[in-house]
Amino acid sequence: MVALSGMHYIIWFNGIYQYAIKSYSQEQIDDYILDYVKTENDLTDKAKNGMTYMNSDGTINNLGVEKLFFETLKNMGLEGKVNLQRIDTNGIQNINLDSNNTPNATPCS
Repeated sequence: MVALSGMHYIIWFNGIYQYAIKSYSQEQIDDYILDYVKTENDLTDKAKNGMTYMNSDGTINNLGVEKLFFETLKNMGLEGKVNLQRIDTNGIQNINLDSNNTPNATPCS
């Protein structure tokens, strides 16, 4: 669970065992870190995305954090294998990507 500005996130692995034991070389980890930093910089670049993924102070917002999370999973070959839920004042919501590859919150039933 991760807390960010009054929001809490829960993630859990939803893939098969084969993917749960995946390991990465240091070179791969270094590359993932570079991809992560580049993606975060792109998301918080006003010229590229306007204010969609950032707060008024220029920091990444919850939508940006969610987008960054899914992009990182994709880069690591774990797309569709990890689920994300957000808990905030609106309750518990499942976060999934819509057809435009944008995070979309759906209330849990």
